[in-house]
Amino acid sequence: MRNSKGHFVKGHKEGFTTDRTNPLTAQIAIRLTPQVKEKLKNIPNWKNQIRDYIHEMIKDDSE
Repeated sequence: MRNSKGHFVKGHKEGFTTDRTNPLTAQIAIRLTPQVKEKLKNIPNWKNQIRDYIHEMIKDDSE
């Protein structure tokens, strides 16, 4: 649902929900070449694969 200015209304009953124990609310941004971006988007489930890779990097670094 949007308000009169066209912005989404936070907490609306039809808004985004998650069943994860730890919701994914934090964001990071990286810069890629357009070619790499297109190749990445063609990989099935690429977002979760990157999240898993980041967790592995952090785990390896903290040991």
